[in-house]
Amino acid sequence: MSEMKVPIPFQRTPFYEKDEHFTMQKKTMLESVISCYFYYDMLFYLQEYQDTPWRERKKNVPPLFEHYKEQIQGIDVHFQQRDRKKAKAPMIEMIALLITTVYWTNEKPVATLTNVEKDIIDLPYTPFNIGERLAFILQTPDHYHSFIQVKSLFEEAEKVFFRMVAKERL
Repeated sequence: MSEMKVPIPFQRTPFYEKDEHFTMQKKTMLESVISCYFYYDMLFYLQEYQDTPWRERKKNVPPLFEHYKEQIQGIDVHFQQRDRKKAKAPMIEMIALLITTVYWTNEKPVATLTNVEKDIIDLPYTPFNIGERLAFILQTPDHYHSFIQVKSLFEEAEKVFFRMVAKERL
């Protein structure tokens, strides 16, 4: 296990602040993505090649959708109880997971978070209007309306992913 500085292109609120660090460790793909947002993407950026899970999207993207489905109900409970503070951390995790999912669906690593809401619209397989919606979500991750958008974007991203997979089989 070695500690590495979060690269500057990934130092963006609400995910990482300036001078934060992350730890390289052996975990499953899903555990790594959940415990450290953009783990593989940052390693790729730093040229610390371990795995490149986006290159095996048919294997690695469906577990991201499954994790989302397991977590979203808990976040919903926080919002039903009007507890934005408890909802904030899991919402940030879901936003990071959403960004990862969309990039990996397109067989690309997340290269930067600096202008992710603008960069993501250039990908061929994305949910409708993702740029504007993601910009709103990133500004207000603990708001109920952001929660609704994250749910909607994940549902659309899953449809886009499986439509893409079906097209590739033809």
